[in-house]
Amino acid sequence: MSIDTTYLYERDRKILNNIIEVIKQVKGNLGAILFGSVLKSNVYNDIDLAIVRTPNSASKSLKYLL
Repeated sequence: MSIDTTYLYERDRKILNNIIEVIKQVKGNLGAILFGSVLKSNVYNDIDLAIVRTPNSASKSLKYLL
């Protein structure tokens, strides 16, 4: 899983990398999509991240990510 973190501050980059590692470990996760203002500028208020899962994955496994 590779994401463009060009505009992320170092602290946020480390946090995002930790989140990605957890996402990789959960069965049924296919990947993650980083989107929003964080891709365009280093001026952002939040980090938008969508988790892509298989259609048949159990929703209860999401509790480990939240």
